[in-house]
Amino acid sequence: MDEKITSKVDDTSSFIENVKKPWVKMRDVYYERLKLYDMQWGGLDISDCVVATAPLGGPVAIALGDEKRKFDSVAQQAALKNKVRIHNSAGKFVSEIRWPYKGLIGMGWTSTEHLVVVIAEGKENVFLYDMYGECVSSFGIRDCPLVADVSIWSTGLVVRAAGTEPEYFALQNFSRPRFARLQPPPVPFKPSAMVPIPPDQSPSRSLQ
Repeated sequence: MDEKITSKVDDTSSFIENVKKPWVKMRDVYYERLKLYDMQWGGLDISDCVVATAPLGGPVAIALGDEKRKFDSVAQQAALKNKVRIHNSAGKFVSEIRWPYKGLIGMGWTSTEHLVVVIAEGKENVFLYDMYGECVSSFGIRDCPLVADVSIWSTGLVVRAAGTEPEYFALQNFSRPRFARLQPPPVPFKPSAMVPIPPDQSPSRSLQ
């Protein structure tokens, strides 16, 4: 009798666990995880890459950071060396950009699905591309000879300059590339990172 009861309890527990598998609890609500499709990277390893994903299932940009110079295979080298690749949200290849520059700082997507790529230095170090790899705009950052960090959102970006003094420059409209110098934070040291709050997410509706 005890063995039969134990068997029924085990079967019930197993059934409950199987039912719960695709569901994730967040606070008091359960959300179901549904598999939509298999990713189609075609064997491409993006674990050591700089990756920028557009919101709402938009395209994905992949580039090799400057610190990654060794390739696991000839195919990996051919796919990534001196290129920025653009894939759709399922990982299917869309286009690629020939990339002769060094010093990649960051990438991001605008609200119009233009890829923004920022490099450390150069007369022009901000580039905008459409999802098919065509350059639609490029410009430099006045008074900022060397970029240490960048934060990109849908309508603008902030760069942190490399140097002894904390300097920040903001661009709030990609169609009018005019940078404004920001007031540095009131701290007794030079920050090594930053997290800007875009206007559409700020309580004041201004960049913070």
